[in-house]
Amino acid sequence: MRQVLPSQNQGQALLEFILLFALIIGLSFGLLVLVNGHLATRWTAIANKIVGPAAQPRNDLTVKLR
Repeated sequence: MRQVLPSQNQGQALLEFILLFALIIGLSFGLLVLVNGHLATRWTAIANKIVGPAAQPRNDLTVKLR
């Protein structure tokens, strides 16, 4: 069996960390872009319902003075 000397493996942990970090950042960014677009659409729809045109006033709710 051949032994692997530590000097030949020295940068592998750093390289694996960098690749894993890049993968996590890429997935996070992709999910954020995907969710943010859908979330913005929902917020706009809710805001438009709140701020939308007022209902027509009802005539039977008028105040009558004596």
